[in-house]
Amino acid sequence: MTARIHIDGRAVEVPEGRDLLSTCLDQGVAVPHFCWHRAMGSIGACRLCAIKVHDGPDDTRGRIEMACMTPVADGQRVEVADPEAAAFRAHVIEWLMVNHPHDCAVCEEGGACQLQDMTIAAGHHLRRADAAKRTHRNQDLGPLLTHEMNRCIACYRCTRFYRGYAGGRDLDVFGAHDRVYFGRATDGVLESPFAGNLAEVCPTGVFNDKGWSKDYARPWDMTETPSICPHCAVGCNIGLSARAGRLRRVVNRRHDAINGDFLCDRGRYGPLFVEAPTALTTARHRGETIAVSPALDATSAALAAGHAIGIGSPRASLEANYALRRLVGPARFFAGIADSEAQLVQRMASLLAAGPARVASLADIEHADARRGPDRYRPARRAVAAPGGARRRTRSRGAKRRADVSGQCCAGRRRGPQIADHIGHAAAGRARRYRHPAAAPHPRCHCRLRPAGRRGAAGRPVR
Repeated sequence: MTARIHIDGRAVEVPEGRDLLSTCLDQGVAVPHFCWHRAMGSIGACRLCAIKVHDGPDDTRGRIEMACMTPVADGQRVEVADPEAAAFRAHVIEWLMVNHPHDCAVCEEGGACQLQDMTIAAGHHLRRADAAKRTHRNQDLGPLLTHEMNRCIACYRCTRFYRGYAGGRDLDVFGAHDRVYFGRATDGVLESPFAGNLAEVCPTGVFNDKGWSKDYARPWDMTETPSICPHCAVGCNIGLSARAGRLRRVVNRRHDAINGDFLCDRGRYGPLFVEAPTALTTARHRGETIAVSPALDATSAALAAGHAIGIGSPRASLEANYALRRLVGPARFFAGIADSEAQLVQRMASLLAAGPARVASLADIEHADARRGPDRYRPARRAVAAPGGARRRTRSRGAKRRADVSGQCCAGRRRGPQIADHIGHAAAGRARRYRHPAAAPHPRCHCRLRPAGRRGAAGRPVR
């Protein structure tokens, strides 16, 4: 169903039930925001997307609403540029900047920072608070990502992606109020193979590519070239950012049918091997380094005499293998795999080309009713996106885990994507021999494990 609403005086027909923020963005109306993300939806944490909403033509007063949390309804009048809404957003920016460091000159996000853009748009230029800024201790998260918690504005994008979308469990939020902290319980390498996306998900520069930070170039000084990741068969779209003839970083290039908004760490950091000191940068002949011109002459002579063969690799891109095969000829090209495997690949390609079947995209896999595979890092959102997904996950993995747990948690009363946390808490209780009442409370449900078989005077389990 569609609804007819007015956005800043313009009548539009939009799908009913969507949130006003994504609706306004689709209509080309810019609404400031931080916590909302098109792949993760709304959470209402930053309060920056404040707009004035009128329920109908008879509502002359209206009210301030958060656009990301307000669904579209027929007859609404939405005013993004309303003075009261604009003043509300300006106050939000001011309180976010109370503790934010003024380090734009040395911040990697400078020039591409969402907070920087919103601060300028709100007109904030003077800090009225005279109290000392809050400071945090940064963590060492491994060789791929930097961590600068003083820049955090508590939008919760990082944990929502890492835990809710990528299925990671070693990054979480700690503390409360103005002392919220996003990181690990202890320093250490992030375990998820999708951790590199934190550098793009974060709007302020808390997380950034560590390699790019060491070999830094401002975003406006780099040239971005569209490309395809060659490191697996998915074919994710990537952007190669280079300056002065050297590759500096790799970013995701959105493609809704393939990789969407995110990349795995192999696709994000794998192409950087071209800048490694061990990468081949000169021509070699019989182990000796030679100039490019003699190397090309020797190669041309070998090709003309029919003495050259080409050895491809399944690790190389399809385009590179095809170019080598065309150069030396099909009879002198070896794909780098066994003949039996090559025959199977050719058979699959012919079946896909001739039949109605097609290769499933990642979007298809996300919404499939059932999946099978050993991927331990399967994204949590994808694990429960299909109808009954959480129920199947509970019955298959969760039921076995609960059967092996002597201490009981509230997992039996929980449903949904968080059940794995509760099941893991109960399993940890048995492994670490938690005992009531000294058992550690669950970080989300605050329940305490109780040992099975322990009963009080009335025969009831001790709680």
